[in-house]
Amino acid sequence: MINTSVFIKYFFIINSLSYRWLDNNQLTEIPAQVGNISTLTYIKLNDNQITDIPEELGNLTELMDLELQNNLITSVPANLGNLPEQAIIDLSDNCLESIPDEIKYAEANL
Repeated sequence: MINTSVFIKYFFIINSLSYRWLDNNQLTEIPAQVGNISTLTYIKLNDNQITDIPEELGNLTELMDLELQNNLITSVPANLGNLPEQAIIDLSDNCLESIPDEIKYAEANL
């Protein structure tokens, strides 16, 4: 049987991929190392069990689409405000308690 957490960690650190789609996989975390993939443009992790967004995602200056719909996320790191203004951040159907002022420009997509 495959160790899911190890697979996910290595899947995310393959630097040659610019898209990551892992919808509906019962994932519980996003590896912090994802923030080191400078070419990453799309992350789709909808319908999982993710509880936290690592601050390192704010380092992804090429990210255009971050989809984390229908997870268990309660807070958003303020440094997601470092993402490009045109980036789509979709955190619908989560348990968000607040949205940091740093990303209020994206509030319509949250």
